[in-house]
Amino acid sequence: MLRNTALRAARLAVPASPSTSVLVRHVPAATGVVQSRSASHAVSNVTLADIEKRWESMPPNEQADLWMSLRDRMKGSWGELTLQEKKASYWIAFGPHGPRAIPPADEGRKVLYYTLAGLAASFALFYGTLS
Repeated sequence: MLRNTALRAARLAVPASPSTSVLVRHVPAATGVVQSRSASHAVSNVTLADIEKRWESMPPNEQADLWMSLRDRMKGSWGELTLQEKKASYWIAFGPHGPRAIPPADEGRKVLYYTLAGLAASFALFYGTLS
């Protein structure tokens, strides 16, 4: 079990490319690289406070750590999760951020104006080349 975990951790730590795949094969089984997360303790309320407002400004590695700790907690019984952990997990998974972000209110108007300006410029260029 420890050997498989160490190999899996070594594979994840090294980017997959033909030149580095040789390095992965020669990693000793007991390297001590194994990272363990304990799913038995709750994520602190301070960490989850106002996650909706802080998520976009958090560094990507901190976002990943928080999501991984919540994911590990969700692997167990959901009855053991706090209400704040449940809300944060739902918001991180399905909230309006990243590609699901709500577009700005004036985006439709800008698209229309730029499309009309592009059409006007193309007509002007077309009729300018005819004469």
